[in-house]
Amino acid sequence: RYKAKKDHVKQPPQPNRQPRKPLQKPRQVQQKRQQKKRNSFPKSERLTSRNDVERLFSKGGRFMAYPFSVRYLFDVWDCKGEAVSVLITSPKKYQRLAVCRNRAKRLIRETLRTNKQQLQSLLGEKNIRLLFSVSLVSKRLPTYRQTQTKMTEILSTLISKAENENH
Repeated sequence: RYKAKKDHVKQPPQPNRQPRKPLQKPRQVQQKRQQKKRNSFPKSERLTSRNDVERLFSKGGRFMAYPFSVRYLFDVWDCKGEAVSVLITSPKKYQRLAVCRNRAKRLIRETLRTNKQQLQSLLGEKNIRLLFSVSLVSKRLPTYRQTQTKMTEILSTLISKAENENH
C-alpha cells in the first residue's frame, strides 16, 4: 500500500484544458466565411429541377473528356439562384457497385468544388447561366489526379464556350 507522507498533501488532478483562443475580430470572421463559401458546393448549385434536366438533355450541347461525358446548356441568368448548376452522374451501366459510383461522384464533386471560381466569375460578368452534367463513362474508376486534370480541362472548355456565347 501507498502511504502518504504527512507533510505532503496530495492535490486533486487538474482537468486538461485547452488554452482559450483570442477572440477574432469581425473582419477575420467574415474573411473565413468567404473562404469557406468560395470553395463550397451548396445544394443551390446542384441541378435538381426536372424541367432544367430535360431541357439540358434535349437542347444542350455535349463533348467528351474521357472518362467523362459532359452536356451543357447556356441560358440567360436572371440573378435568381446560382450561375452554375451541375448534375453529377455515375451510371450503373459502367460502375456496378454503389461504393464505386459514390466514390466517382465524390471525386467529381471535390475537383469541381476546388476549380469552379474562374467559371463562376466569367458567367457572372456576362450574365449567363450554365447548366451542365458530368457523367463517368468508363468501367475503371479514375484516380483523384486523373479526375483533377480532366475536370480542369472540362472547365476550361466550358469557359471558352461561355466566352463565345452571345445572350
